[in-house]
Amino acid sequence: MSANTAMKCFEDNFARFGDSRTDPERFNNYKGLTHLASVIEDVQQACTVILENQKKLDNRLVAIERRLTSQTV
Repeated sequence: MSANTAMKCFEDNFARFGDSRTDPERFNNYKGLTHLASVIEDVQQACTVILENQKKLDNRLVAIERRLTSQTV
């Protein structure tokens, strides 16, 4: 299950069962889980960006290495 799917499930439970007056513990639980899933999704997106940037840097390093190798031959 993705973080986004988990967040939607927690939001659904929060809307259905999260009443701060009648059940504050459940309210806080679902609210916290919703926020946690949101942060996990943000971290996953940041990791994706980092991996994309790493691939770009790897490609640039390979190109530089090729240029340097061809100059020394």
